[in-house]
This record gives sequence, C-alpha cells and structure tokens, in this order.
Amino acid sequence: MTRFVVAAVLAVALVAASMPAVESARIDRTAVHLDGELTNIVDAARDLPQTEDTVDDSSLAARRVVAVSVPERSLTSAPIDYVELDGRGPTTSASLSYRLTGHEETTYRFTRISLSTPDGPVRLSTAGIHRLSLALVDRGGRPVVTLRRLDLGREESG
Repeated sequence: MTRFVVAAVLAVALVAASMPAVESARIDRTAVHLDGELTNIVDAARDLPQTEDTVDDSSLAARRVVAVSVPERSLTSAPIDYVELDGRGPTTSASLSYRLTGHEETTYRFTRISLSTPDGPVRLSTAGIHRLSLALVDRGGRPVVTLRRLDLGREESG
C-alpha cells in the first residue's frame, strides 16, 4: 500500500514538473503553425503581381484562393484568440497578426506588398479552415492585391 501511495505521489510530481515544458511546446507549435499560414497568404499575394496582369474591373481580376487553418485548442495546440489580416487603404502596409490566449499579439507588417482589405480587417476567431480570396486589381496605375473572406456566412469580417 505504501508503494502505491509513493508511486502516485511521484507520478503527480512528475506531471506537475513537466507541465511548463508541455505548455511552452504547445505555444511554440501553434506559433510556428500560424507563421506558416500567414507566409502562405503573403506568398500568394506576392505571386499575383509577378505572374498576372492587373485590371480595373475587380470582377475580371486574377485570383488566388488561400485556405488558412486556425487550429483548435488541444494537447498540442495553444488556444488562439484571433488571426487578423489588415490592409486598409492601398498606400499603407499590410499587417498580419495573431494573438494566443494570455499572450501579447504577434504582428508582421509587409511594405513590399500592396495588400488591401476593402471590407475592413479580416478577423478569424474560430478554429477551422477559412478560405480567403486574393484578387489583383489596378488602383491608380499600381497593382493592389485585395483580400476578402469567401466564407463570410460563418463569421464576421471586421
């Protein structure tokens, strides 16, 4: 009986001692995943002006659809408050950011891409696959990539 109690106490102590490392790994894994998802968006936005022609009419614009995966909280993924893509106005740099629950926001700004979110910032705050449409349009003689959600029925865009 004493061995069982000692074994149980030892098991609880080992689990408690390993929890900070497990939490740190969850945070790191989730951050790397989101960084990769944001990189896919940026790569698609950079590719459009390099491979396609701009047009004035957005209905005729070259498009790319990018699927963004926001992971669910699990043993291997930290909880996420939101992922946000903001490109207000064609002259400002785009910002792509996310915040893990209980942590500071991580923001990336891209100045070499003219990225516009004409319907306001696109905020993804639920886990799952979110489809985004990128279109290449001509704004005042400059190529601008517009970004919109394709699945607006599921969640707010701003």
